[in-house]
Amino acid sequence: MTGRKAVVTTEKKDSGSSLVIQWVTRESGGSWPMLNHTNYANWALLMQVMLEAHQLWVAINDGTPEHEMGRTAMECLLQSVPPEMLSMLDVKGTAKEA
Repeated sequence: MTGRKAVVTTEKKDSGSSLVIQWVTRESGGSWPMLNHTNYANWALLMQVMLEAHQLWVAINDGTPEHEMGRTAMECLLQSVPPEMLSMLDVKGTAKEA
């Protein structure tokens, strides 16, 4: 899911004021944070906390014999990475490996 909104502000300069329009884009797999090239540390922290809150962190941290829990954790991971990473994670057998 991609959300895009315009943020319009006015900046005052010595010679007057100017209108500034910024496009803010956020890609996200639902409520899961989206990994990008610069946010790994924040992404990893948020993913751990969110997976713990959903009682899925055990599938990432320890691995789990429960197939459904592992698949749910894998789904969360796949929803939070860019499309170009999906094929790389597809070959992983478990959420822990991913």
